[in-house]
Amino acid sequence: MKRFRFKLEPLLQFRQHLEKKQQLEVARAYTAVINCEKLIEKYRQQAREATQQLDKEIETGIDASRILRYQSFLSGLNAVMDTEENRHKGLVAKLSDAQGQLARKSKAKKILENLKDRHQTGFYADQLKAAQKEYDEMALLKKNSKDAYL
Repeated sequence: MKRFRFKLEPLLQFRQHLEKKQQLEVARAYTAVINCEKLIEKYRQQAREATQQLDKEIETGIDASRILRYQSFLSGLNAVMDTEENRHKGLVAKLSDAQGQLARKSKAKKILENLKDRHQTGFYADQLKAAQKEYDEMALLKKNSKDAYL
């Protein structure tokens, strides 16, 4: 019995490669989003701690230059957080785009896989029919040869 050979196998393998490559891109984008979120949370925590420390020092008494230093630190931290939040929005958009591309590449690969499955099913059905026809012919020849001897 002949083996099935899908003529578009190289294209299917290429599409599988593209899908895996895109999966890695989605994973990288997702990791970048998570890392950015962690960094923003770290900055928020630093801002909370600095504000609490400033409040404690105000209660106990603090000179004006120290208050200005805290305010400068907090305003700088807020500027960095704003920058990181804008970067986060860009990373989320990049992740969304990468996921969309992954969906399209997966769909293209799946179409070829379904085509391969249909061709393979048809191929084996044809092989089965041919084998059955051969067996039927052999049985008919055997019957005819027995009838000829009678």
